[in-house]
Amino acid sequence: MIDREISSDWADVYERFYFNERGLTKETFVNQRRHLEVLAFVPTSVTYIPPSEVWEIKGCALFSPPLLKHKGGIVSAIYGKLTDGKWRFSAPPAITPDDDGRVRDCSVASKQN
Repeated sequence: MIDREISSDWADVYERFYFNERGLTKETFVNQRRHLEVLAFVPTSVTYIPPSEVWEIKGCALFSPPLLKHKGGIVSAIYGKLTDGKWRFSAPPAITPDDDGRVRDCSVASKQN
C-alpha cells in the first residue's frame, strides 16, 4: 500500500486498500490525497485492538508537504482490518501525539538503515 501511496496511485489505493469508515467517495478520496502525500512510513510496532478487530500499526511517517512545521518524520499510525478476506487500511497515517498532546518527531532515514 505504501508503494501505491508513494507513486500517488490514489484510485488504486482506494479500490484495493482503503478502510472507508467515513464513507468517502473515490473522487473525494483522490482529491484529498492529492494535497497530502506520504513519502515514507516505517513501522515500529503493531497492536491488536480486540473489540473493533482492528490492528494499529505505529511508525514514522514522512509527509509532503511537511505537516505542523515538522521537516522530518512524525510519529503516526495507520489502522488495518481484515474485511471480506481482504486487508483494508486507514489513509493517510494519523498523527499520534503523546499523552500530553505533543506531536513527536522521528527519523525515517535512521529507521531504514
